[in-house]
Amino acid sequence: MRIHFYDVKNCTFEMIQGVPAIIAPEGVDDETLQRHYFIRMYDGRWFHYLTYEEYNYMMSFSGSDEVIFSFDRPVVNYGAVNNKSPEDEKKANMLCGISLGSIALSLVMGTLEMPEMIMPCWIASLVLMIIVRVKYPENTFGKVLMILYIILGILMLIGSVLFLIACNAALEEILNSCSGLS
Repeated sequence: MRIHFYDVKNCTFEMIQGVPAIIAPEGVDDETLQRHYFIRMYDGRWFHYLTYEEYNYMMSFSGSDEVIFSFDRPVVNYGAVNNKSPEDEKKANMLCGISLGSIALSLVMGTLEMPEMIMPCWIASLVLMIIVRVKYPENTFGKVLMILYIILGILMLIGSVLFLIACNAALEEILNSCSGLS
């Protein structure tokens, strides 16, 4: 694959220390190479580490013999590679729906005085949310659900602390009122 990187023509692609880079051909003047952020290696060759956008732009030409970087074609539009399929999106949304339903079920169980079912429902909903975030990290519903669960967890923690403070104050009041009876 030949790569024409702006004014530097006929570059080649290599991985340098595990990072994608292009190598300039011999005979290009140093000023042009420095202007396009090429770096001289110890062996005298010049290379340019590709940015994420440049690498994705280059990979969008896979199967082509020639890649042309020019000021006419902005590289910034190639920042993200969309590898989501509609089936994956449906699976992720279904798991998120089940997770949300499990949280709702725990609230219903709490109102029906079945406290033994609250914790398993919460655990199931958290596990499903974690599965969605790991397996489908770009799913928006999964991100929103994670944020919602974090907020609910913080509110529950604050509520528990406030409840303990209120119980402590009530216990102190009872003990103070009982101390004068003996």
